[in-house]
Amino acid sequence: MVSRADVIGAYRLFLDREPESEQVVEDHILHPTIQDLHRTFLNSDEFKARSEISFKPFDWPPITVQVETSGPELQAMFDMVNRQWTQLGQEDPYFSVIGDPNYRGTEVSDELRDTFYETGRYEMDRLISFLARSGIALTPDMTCFELGCGLGRVTRWLAEHFRQVQAADISGAHLAMAEQALRRAGVSNVTLIRLANIETIRTIRNFDVFFSVIVLQHNPPPVMAAILRSILENLNPGGVGYFQLQTYGLDYEFRVDSYLAEHTEGPVIEMHVLPQEAVLDIIYDTGCKLLEVREDGQGGATNGISQTFVVRKAGVARKAGGVGKTH
Repeated sequence: MVSRADVIGAYRLFLDREPESEQVVEDHILHPTIQDLHRTFLNSDEFKARSEISFKPFDWPPITVQVETSGPELQAMFDMVNRQWTQLGQEDPYFSVIGDPNYRGTEVSDELRDTFYETGRYEMDRLISFLARSGIALTPDMTCFELGCGLGRVTRWLAEHFRQVQAADISGAHLAMAEQALRRAGVSNVTLIRLANIETIRTIRNFDVFFSVIVLQHNPPPVMAAILRSILENLNPGGVGYFQLQTYGLDYEFRVDSYLAEHTEGPVIEMHVLPQEAVLDIIYDTGCKLLEVREDGQGGATNGISQTFVVRKAGVARKAGGVGKTH
């Protein structure tokens, strides 16, 4: 049986976009199995065109990305992101999360809202599948930290699998709507956290699983690196991290001084890159082991590379809240 979430997930996975209409979703639900649904996407002209582009990164040149910077410059960039996403949360909360024109504005129909939150189940299923490939099973006594919870789209599904979820976001406007959504869903084991500054992230501790998708890439590279480093440092011994970001962009370059000088205010969804080498340095520097890295098509463009990473922190998992192994 193919569900709406399956169809929306296929659009994201294979075409890196949202469905163009409600009608196409209804049409794809008629597929007898998920395998048939995926086969249709794999054989589509749009996917084949994307695939032709995706094989070209081997010819792409190196890029220049400044990752390190001073504390004041780091906080200045963080504040810029804060203002951008606060305004997006006030004007286009749903659209800012999934980029579907049907979700423009602050109000959506009950049906669209239900569909929006249903897409979060797909992200939860991906998390479980990735961990299973590394022999890791989630257990009910575990705790989770979600970075960039937005409107709680994935948070409500994470809450079903963890004893406690700490869900953080930079935008108070998004968090207010997330609180309402969690209340409607009867979820009571989530603590919402407003990320007012870099220091707030460093204080979040005691979690067995770190989860973040389509979030880190909206921050300048130094901010991305600082956030990721702090989170992996605070991950419980034996804990696992599952996160996605862009690691390459054709013609992308980043220098802190140029960015601060040329940055314009407004509700803009920026896309940034943290090179894979920098990501791997952070993983190893924080005592983690890379379990899997996979290109995922979630970067929002065909001229870049987005990757999902699964890592495990060294040490013995806590007795309560540990990470289970499947055999």
